[in-house]
Amino acid sequence: MSNNGGAPKKDEEKLDLPTSPPRPKRLKLNPDAFPAFGAFVKKAIPYAEASGGRFLKQDVQKAKECVEKRKQPSVSENARIHHLIKVLPLFDEYRERVEKGESALKLQCMEAQRLVVREGVEKACLSAIHQLEIERDPKIKGEDWDNLDQPFTHCTSKLMNYFDGTRAKRKDWSRTLLTAMFVTDLGLLLGLKKVPCDKDERLLENYLAKIGIQKRKGKRSTEPKSSSTRSSKASKGFSPSSNPWPPRSATASSKPATESNQQPLKSRQSPKRTGKRGWLSIFWPLAVV
Repeated sequence: MSNNGGAPKKDEEKLDLPTSPPRPKRLKLNPDAFPAFGAFVKKAIPYAEASGGRFLKQDVQKAKECVEKRKQPSVSENARIHHLIKVLPLFDEYRERVEKGESALKLQCMEAQRLVVREGVEKACLSAIHQLEIERDPKIKGEDWDNLDQPFTHCTSKLMNYFDGTRAKRKDWSRTLLTAMFVTDLGLLLGLKKVPCDKDERLLENYLAKIGIQKRKGKRSTEPKSSSTRSSKASKGFSPSSNPWPPRSATASSKPATESNQQPLKSRQSPKRTGKRGWLSIFWPLAVV
């Protein structure tokens, strides 16, 4: 047939193209990261989605209270408790396994803790470099940033090399780290021991001290006494409950605290929220237990 005297028009052919199946939702945690805890992590993912990747002691207590009272909140009422109640029987099973001394649980919880602490040390050292606005020297190669016997510029440049090199190539690292935090929380609540991390904490302390000495070299004679005192305190070292490099706003004024200018205790202890996470926030699983 012709259309208004023109060339014949073919009927449009509909191609039945194969459609790819929808991609599965990426889980917040990786059950395969720590296989001994894999079954628990897999079942607890809905809870982890609601809790932000944490396994909270207060939630376990509240969930047990709800079970005793035969009350189960809906997802809209309390999503965390709703999902956690379903995991409680498995939680008790894991506690029994810990009490029996299952070595795989102990070893993998230790591995998770060390991973979390090491991550905190690396991020704290890098954040110190950025806050002091230290530039990388492109002539310096290598990634052995934790060898503190080398010159100051080598330690800083090699740390930046490490973050752009080895660290950037780690596959699915953020999810593995979040799973390590979850497993750490869980393991400590189950009764597993906190591992000693003296070596990593000492590395952080010495690295910050090395940076602090270099940054303030030749300036101490011109700084006010109160300022140099704060600087020396900042480079003393690390403790999980304090930030060795306080925000600039906290050191901007040297006026003594009075009733009119002293902030409430809570606001002084809690750093102001920003787009970036605090340097030592990575240590929270070890700090809250």
